[in-house]
Amino acid sequence: MHSLRLTQGIGFPKRILMCLRFLTSLLLIIPQMLWAGPAVVQGSIDLASWTTASQDRLRLEGEWRFYWKQFVTEADLRDGYLDKAPSMLVTSHGKNWLEMREIGEKHGYGTYVLQVKGLKANAGELAILTSQFFGTHRLSVWQPQHGIYRDLGGKGKPGRTKSEDEPVYGKTLGVLDFPSDGSDLYLLLHYSEYVMVGSYIDAPLLGPTETLRIRMQYDWAQACWILGLFTMMVIFNLCLFLLRPSDIPSLTIAVLTLINSLRFIATESMISQLVEHPPGWVYYFTIYAVGWAFPLGFACYLSFLRYAFPQYFSKRMHIVALISVFAYMLMTLAADMAPVLAVIISAVMFSVLGGYMLVKQIMALREGAKGSGFAILGVWVLVIGIGHDTMVFLEMLNPPYIGQYAMILFTLLQSLVVARNFTHAFRTAKRLSTQLKEEVAIQTAQLQEKNQLLEVQKAELGKAHELQQNWNNYLREQVLQRFLPPGIAEKVAQGKITLFEAPIAVDVTVIFADLCAFTRATEMLGAETIGLILNQYFVAMTEIVFSEGGMVDKFIGDGIMAVFGVPNRIAADEQVRHALRCAVRMQLKLEELNTFWLKEYNYSFAMRIGVHRGPAVFGSFGGQQRSDYTVIGSAVNVASRIEAIAAPNAIYISSPIKKYLDSRIVSEAGIFTLKGLDEPVRLYEIKDYQTIEWDEYFRQVG
Repeated sequence: MHSLRLTQGIGFPKRILMCLRFLTSLLLIIPQMLWAGPAVVQGSIDLASWTTASQDRLRLEGEWRFYWKQFVTEADLRDGYLDKAPSMLVTSHGKNWLEMREIGEKHGYGTYVLQVKGLKANAGELAILTSQFFGTHRLSVWQPQHGIYRDLGGKGKPGRTKSEDEPVYGKTLGVLDFPSDGSDLYLLLHYSEYVMVGSYIDAPLLGPTETLRIRMQYDWAQACWILGLFTMMVIFNLCLFLLRPSDIPSLTIAVLTLINSLRFIATESMISQLVEHPPGWVYYFTIYAVGWAFPLGFACYLSFLRYAFPQYFSKRMHIVALISVFAYMLMTLAADMAPVLAVIISAVMFSVLGGYMLVKQIMALREGAKGSGFAILGVWVLVIGIGHDTMVFLEMLNPPYIGQYAMILFTLLQSLVVARNFTHAFRTAKRLSTQLKEEVAIQTAQLQEKNQLLEVQKAELGKAHELQQNWNNYLREQVLQRFLPPGIAEKVAQGKITLFEAPIAVDVTVIFADLCAFTRATEMLGAETIGLILNQYFVAMTEIVFSEGGMVDKFIGDGIMAVFGVPNRIAADEQVRHALRCAVRMQLKLEELNTFWLKEYNYSFAMRIGVHRGPAVFGSFGGQQRSDYTVIGSAVNVASRIEAIAAPNAIYISSPIKKYLDSRIVSEAGIFTLKGLDEPVRLYEIKDYQTIEWDEYFRQVG
């Protein structure tokens, strides 16, 4: 009850808690369902009282007699070999050869023998279904009283040496095609193993022929169904990953499910059931798919937890754990370790890593991390399945293996963690979309009010069409195109470039241009004339900036600030190329304007230009009542200082600009102390800019 209050107190889902309690109770109840059929004792089993009516299938588990490095033949049997040859008793779930004191070898061959007493059946009525994880086997039966010997078939060809061995993993259905009247008969299983550690693992089944055939068909259909579920989960999680590549948990679950699919194909011998004589690589695929599925799956699940709950699983521990798992895999592949040592190493390593994962998952659950309940429930389901199958393997339970179903449920629950994150993101997007719609509705309502006001004004002033057109084009013509090139302004209007974005750090190229002695000109020419001149000057210079892809940031008195690199991002060399070409064209354009102004007003101007490149901050600054879309930072300040000390009709540039040019067109202007800078800076002047063909020059310098 304390644990119930604790889990409820930390927000553990009530349904998941009920599932945990139900599965735990089930795990405690199932071990009471002990195997009740006849057992193999001292190499013999008495089936005088056994009938298919009472038990349709009998697992021949228990103590089989084993003849090491002996393939017992029909001739040996007729010669009384079984009683004379040395043998030992082994169990289907007992030690492997390397651990047995009588053998102590990893590879080899031998014959498993079982004496069956009291079996009564008609010819073809009963059959034996064999299966094993590793090794090659051949099943035969001998009935000494009637002199009957039958080869019931098998998978592959057991050999006395590795070169003679033809390993194939799969099931064999051997039909007892002769009548049995209760007299003794012997089952002989020739077995060899030259790759993994030898040990016959899965005991044969005895039962009605048709029942076992149906069982094989049912097992095949069930295997296809389970494999289909695994495949759908792989595709589902891969689709989630492709939709959002940053979602690494989806990818790790897809890989984990794929590993489980390959392991399932191997353990269910699906390839060998489809192909009568499968190629040799199928056997080795089976071995490594089964042997490496656990460490690889463990590594995938650890990676899943690392990215699904990053605040609880550190990157360093994740890397250490992955290195440990893959080191263990390489060690088991390259080294011929004793089973006890391998078990100790794997038990210690995976216990430590598993404990670490469990502790972190509990921490995530206690702190209410999204999806942590599903993750822990999935692990618990997997533990239930592994525990149940272990008890079935140790002959404590009779029910079939449920590990594959536990794995399906485990994968599904982990996928729910990913799906929950997607759901959270979708709900957030939906909420923001709703808020945006509400804001649009408000703005639309305000716009409608303004339109109504315009309608009233149109009626009063008699300029309805002109006012409506001005209002519809206000943003584009009166705001955007006054500061941005037409192409960029069009993209901003279409939403392809974001204008009012949060300030970001950028590298830009900045131009400051200023007319010399403008105050004296104002006094001499008067306000009306100077206004006309200034508008002509701004229009001409703005067209040049726009044609070079720059942005007019602001007009400062008679000065112009232009920026290259925002909002349309271009490379550094492109920024410099367009900025310098813009500066030169501005000086040349001023000469044309001076010709006109001398004729009209008997006055001309000189212009200073400073160009600099460097880091700045770009975006919208201000509040709701007043904001400015501009570029600020050291690059802007330095460009302004360079322009202030430049000579009339000259273009001064800084070192970051000069590195893109060569000495043919650049001369050193001197070393200057700029206001706001601690260290003096070296500046350069563009020489003979009137005579340079700039397009050809930039093609030459690359």
